[in-house]
Amino acid sequence: MRILQRNVLIFSAFFHILAAIFSEGFHRPDEYLGVFQWMQLKLGDLPSSHLSWELKAQIRPWLHPYLFATIVNFCKTIGLNNPFHQATFLRILCSLLGMISIYQLSQLILKSPKPDLYKKIALLSLASIWFLPFVHARTTAESLGMSFFIFAYFLFEERKTFTSGLMLGLSFIFRFQMIFMIAPFVLWHILFTHLKISQHVKVFMGGLLVLGLSTLVDSVGYGNWTFTPYNYFYQNIILGISSSFGVDPWWKYFDFIFFKAIPPISILFIFCTFYHWVTRPFSLFSFCTIPFFIVHSLIAHKELRFIFPLTIFLPFFMAETLNKFPKIFKYTWKTYLYISLPLLIYSSLTPAHSPIEFYKYLYQEKEPVTKIYTLNLVRDQLFFYQKNSIELKYVSDTEIINDIFNNDKKPKWFLMDQFVHTEIFAAKTNCTLKYQSYSPLLINIGKIIGQEKRWKMWTLFKCD
Repeated sequence: MRILQRNVLIFSAFFHILAAIFSEGFHRPDEYLGVFQWMQLKLGDLPSSHLSWELKAQIRPWLHPYLFATIVNFCKTIGLNNPFHQATFLRILCSLLGMISIYQLSQLILKSPKPDLYKKIALLSLASIWFLPFVHARTTAESLGMSFFIFAYFLFEERKTFTSGLMLGLSFIFRFQMIFMIAPFVLWHILFTHLKISQHVKVFMGGLLVLGLSTLVDSVGYGNWTFTPYNYFYQNIILGISSSFGVDPWWKYFDFIFFKAIPPISILFIFCTFYHWVTRPFSLFSFCTIPFFIVHSLIAHKELRFIFPLTIFLPFFMAETLNKFPKIFKYTWKTYLYISLPLLIYSSLTPAHSPIEFYKYLYQEKEPVTKIYTLNLVRDQLFFYQKNSIELKYVSDTEIINDIFNNDKKPKWFLMDQFVHTEIFAAKTNCTLKYQSYSPLLINIGKIIGQEKRWKMWTLFKCD
């Protein structure tokens, strides 16, 4: 079993490295807006006017952007000034934390009194769940909150209760919603373990210490005494601001999981999770994950990333269920691997946000681009990846064509994201195509199947 553990860790580490290097950009805009922009504000590279309402509401803890700002400053001191390389370095660190959590879980699996089949399935699942390296590579609060929670779990099993409390505190500070996993975790150990009261007190003291230090950091960051966990609760729950970003029914996460985790293996994930919840509702993992899932299902605004912390428990749910049904394991495991492994390769080698390639082109362009006219393209500008200030001017089709032929002789740059507009623009002007997010081969395939006009394709023209 030790050999299997070693192979699993090597295999998982390989894909974690790939995901950290190649899954550039962000999974959801908040990964950039809520971390990188705040980091830039701390670095003095971005005015506060570019940040959202969250700055005035004081709902975000400063620990995350302060930590990243310190790392970026270190990168600059060693000559690593390219923002794309800096972002890669940050993803590598986040992936490293994820890999440490996987190693700790593998250690706990080997120490478990469970049968060998359970251990085998759990170890193999740790390495083969296709989106786990991608999730760990994200520089998000969800990724870090999940990793620090696993650190706390491992340390508690080692009876290092004060340090475990520190990790629980960090998990909460990185992602406030982790409280719905942390509180049941602490309660379960109070109810079902025979630890001394002093050990539970140490957990609370560790958590309170982190909370107190984080409050000091937040007060320095905002310039006044503040308590961000309460601010977050007040703004998003009492005032309901989070609902303004979209409201979904309670069952929306089932829809997310079924389609995003890719059927039929998503069906396996759902079945194993619910089987464990129903048959072992008082296990530690059920105790931690059921409240977390229920609370997020009741909150009106839903995003898939909110339940990312549940993914680290899937290997245990799969092991528990398939160990009880060895025939299901026998007939489904190969199918699961045949589907999961190609997805693992794809998710580890492709950008998390494809327009990041557009920013790479601008960064490498020898002539500084200072102004871009855009047609029907409204995006959050990624200032972190720009080597100079770039003004985006949103204009109509007519304004673009007319503006090319005015008296201004300076080169003009035009950006659009719909294939049909790209063809019209190319036909009406003699501008030079400088960047296109799809390759000519893929565009020709799209034309053959008649789907190219439905694509969102970033295209940049230069008009001299």
